Amino acid sequence: MQWLAPPGRSHFTGSLLLLICALALLIPGGPVASESPPELVLDARAALIIVDLQKSILARPTLEPVDAVAERARRLADGFRQQRLPVVLVRSATQPRGRIQQPHRSSGPPDPARSELLPSLSVQRSDHVIMKEGWSAFSHTDLARYLKRHDVTHVVILGYSTSIAVES
Repeated sequence: MQWLAPPGRSHFTGSLLLLICALALLIPGGPVASESPPELVLDARAALIIVDLQKSILARPTLEPVDAVAERARRLADGFRQQRLPVVLVRSATQPRGRIQQPHRSSGPPDPARSELLPSLSVQRSDHVIMKEGWSAFSHTDLARYLKRHDVTHVVILGYSTSIAVES
């Protein structure tokens, strides 16, 4: 992933800053919770990656209301779209029970209905939707090629489960 790093750097300092800013927008009661969203200013080579905001994963009991998280994610995606920046939506192929199997490949056919993205995300024709079959959205998908093809150097990654979906 060296090509994603800013010139002369081997890590994502700029991307980390964007991620922190995006997380601040998603915090309950944060700026996005207000009626008028803050102005979103991003690097011209940034992309938004939304991970696993889908029915099967968010059907479980959660601490944060799912509708509020989905609304914040939609508003952030709208900000990227308005600036004509790439929006990537990552779906997890799930088994009929909603589990993601380990290792990488699922042991049976995925259940498309359970991996449906939340309708409130308002997926647009310009969005890039990928299906992952393991923990990482980069493993065995075209995500890295897509980001490289669009000359992306900064990513904002959001999802509901930071320790599983976002960090992978």
